[in-house]
Amino acid sequence: MSKIPANLSGSRKNVAGYSQLVEENNSLFKENERLAENYAAIARASLEFDEVGWSPVNQLKTPGVSLEQVKTISDNARLQSNNNALLKRGAALRASYIFGRGFKMSSANTPLQPRYMSIINDPINQQVLFSEEACKRNEKTLFTSGNFFARYDKAQSRWGRIPINEIVGWTVDKDDPEILTYVLREYTQVLSTNADGTSKTQDVKGWYPLDYVKTPLSVIAGIRVDRNFVVVDHRENNDTGSLWGLPDCLPALPWAWAYSEYLK
Repeated sequence: MSKIPANLSGSRKNVAGYSQLVEENNSLFKENERLAENYAAIARASLEFDEVGWSPVNQLKTPGVSLEQVKTISDNARLQSNNNALLKRGAALRASYIFGRGFKMSSANTPLQPRYMSIINDPINQQVLFSEEACKRNEKTLFTSGNFFARYDKAQSRWGRIPINEIVGWTVDKDDPEILTYVLREYTQVLSTNADGTSKTQDVKGWYPLDYVKTPLSVIAGIRVDRNFVVVDHRENNDTGSLWGLPDCLPALPWAWAYSEYLK
């Protein structure tokens, strides 16, 4: 009779140990299922990245990209930078890092002449180029587009931006295909606005010379060259042999998209 309780006690210990092992195994199995679901969600998000019109981002196989590819990438990058918290924060940090302490304009550490200061202090020019907010906005353009174009009206001493989507044609230097010489701009000009909010508009198309073109032409391919304007351009991440720039946020776009879709 004395051996029976001991055997029963040992059996209970074995049963308890087995039950613990089963619980641990079930826990590991459930954790493995969760990890598999997580990886599957990320994989689906990566595939959806191509299915929603982002294919140009993953198909940049040539040394340079076309203007249409740049426009597609820029549109999607701008949309994501406004809606995706990661990219939006990245753009804000970048702009604050560069312009957070403000800036001043001078020539060889001497104040600019009054005729230049009058251009800088013009309210429109402040909105376009010379205020801190304008600089941050233009920096975001490089973040989402990689191509920044500004036009200068020599008659009115007035600056304005040219969105990449308004550029529909271009010419390059005959000896250096990386140097733009003229850009063809197509845009909708607002002629008047009615009291009900509707507007009378017209489509305008014209060539603008770059600022380093010394003697602009009058006509290119039957379209007038507006010699009252010059264009200043800045293009980021365009390697040797490439004409158009690419946005600084481009490497982060697939990952930000996948992470956002995974959270959803």
